[in-house]
Amino acid sequence: MAYDTANTYETIELFGLTEKDAQLPIPEDHILQDSIIRESFEALLGQLRGTGLEAEIEPLAHGLATILQRRKVALGKEVDRTADKIGALAKSHDGSEIAETAIQEAQARFLQLREIVGAIEVMSEAAAECYEIETGHAFIPAAGSRASVRAQETGAVFEARQLLEQHDRETAEKSKVEGVP
Repeated sequence: MAYDTANTYETIELFGLTEKDAQLPIPEDHILQDSIIRESFEALLGQLRGTGLEAEIEPLAHGLATILQRRKVALGKEVDRTADKIGALAKSHDGSEIAETAIQEAQARFLQLREIVGAIEVMSEAAAECYEIETGHAFIPAAGSRASVRAQETGAVFEARQLLEQHDRETAEKSKVEGVP
């Protein structure tokens, strides 16, 4: 039985009854774009064409694309917080098993979040494309996206971030123990 054709009960059989943070596979990009986003747009908006609700297609399409954009931004912030947590745990590591487990859990969460962010980015881009197809206008995300914040950075802010990143890399390289992977 393939995962992509499994229903809810088969999924429970395959993976057990899942919890919130269960490690289920993330669908491939083409499934995210076609089977999830494009079909969602078509299911939601396709039936509105040629009806009295046709004028609502644009705001509904924008709302659907905006939901994914906002989720991408929120997950990006969570990735940043998790990275900070890993750094703090590494600095305060005392060699105990509890600290080791906390670091491993934070690293696993970080990797999982990065994978989820990648999937949401694919979905967000597909939603923006669907919006453009439905309305004939380019999708412009609501205010507050990461892109709009970065666009307002000055050269000095950019250079300061680069300097801090370089310092972090150098510090990490100095702290590396020889012979340990």
